[in-house]
Amino acid sequence: PRSTRKESSAASDVYKRQDMEFLETSSMAARLTALALGVPPFLIGLPGDNTFNNMKEAKLHFYENTVKPLVEHVLSELNHYMKPFVSLSHQVSADWDRVDALSPLREVRWKRISEADFLTTAEKREMLGFKPLSS
Repeated sequence: PRSTRKESSAASDVYKRQDMEFLETSSMAARLTALALGVPPFLIGLPGDNTFNNMKEAKLHFYENTVKPLVEHVLSELNHYMKPFVSLSHQVSADWDRVDALSPLREVRWKRISEADFLTTAEKREMLGFKPLSS
């Protein structure tokens, strides 16, 4: 009876080791897939080498380096395709000001422009995308 306990204990240790190796392998595959697609592993809850301090930084990086270039490319191709059918004044574009993940960039931009003493109010409004004030 004692020898079977040792054998069953040894067998369960092997299964635990195999399970751990499988989990590590699947975690590594998920990490590599996320990185290949431009998604920070931190965003999908993978432990390990967290480059970002928090979720806000990870989302900012994701939108700035993955989503935005991809969307801009698709919209450029769509506008090129639609050029014969619509006028140049009608183009599809993304409204990046409505993306919450990009708000830290907007805040820095607004602060930098508003504190620039050498710009006129009209120039500041133009840089921020507002229409000129009527005189």
